[in-house]
Amino acid sequence: MAVTMADIQRFLDIEDLNYISDPSKNIICIPFPVQGDQVNVFIIILEEGEYIIFRTPWFVDASKAVDREALFSKLLNLQNKFKLGRFVLDPETNEIALESCIAVEDGELTLNQVRRHLGAVVQIIAKFRQSIRMLANEGVFYDLDQDNDFLQKLIEGCDAEDEDDVNYDEFGCEEELGGKKEETTPPSFLDMIKAIWKTFWH
Repeated sequence: MAVTMADIQRFLDIEDLNYISDPSKNIICIPFPVQGDQVNVFIIILEEGEYIIFRTPWFVDASKAVDREALFSKLLNLQNKFKLGRFVLDPETNEIALESCIAVEDGELTLNQVRRHLGAVVQIIAKFRQSIRMLANEGVFYDLDQDNDFLQKLIEGCDAEDEDDVNYDEFGCEEELGGKKEETTPPSFLDMIKAIWKTFWH
C-alpha cells in the first residue's frame, strides 16, 4: 500500500513533533537538538510510496578521518550491533550518512514502525555521533558501552504498561530548537525507552 506525505505527517502530528515538508520532493525534515547541536532527520518517500528512508546526512565526514580504516572498522562493528540503522558512504563526497529503511511494498505503514525507525536514528545520533567524529578527527574513540549507566538510565523509570510512545527527549533532545513542540507538561512518550536495548543490541 503506497504511503503518502499525509500519512507520515499524520503520524508526526500524533507524536507532536515539529517538521518541515517539501511535497514536491516527498521529503520531510524533523529538527532534533541533540547534545547542543541541531540534527536534521529526513524522512524520504521513494518508489511511489513503497520505500521509506529515515536519514541523517553527514553523520561523519570520512575525508577528515586521520585513519579511514579504523573509522570504517568501528562503523561496521557498531552497525553489526544494530537491528535498525546502517551507515552509508558516498564515495564521491566522503559523506557517511545514517539511515533506517522500511520496505512497505504491499503492506501498510504503522505508527509503531515510524516510532521505531525514527527513534533508532535519534538514539544512534545521541549515543555515537560525537564519539565517531572524535575517532575520525583525532583517532580516539570513547566507548560509551564501557559506561552501562547510559542505557540503564534510559530503562529506569519506564512505565511498563505504556510501550506505544517514545520519549524523544530521553535521546538527548531539547525542546527549544525543534523536535517536540513546546508544552507546559511534556507528554509521557515511553515506547522504546524500555525496548531500546532489544532494538539496538541483540
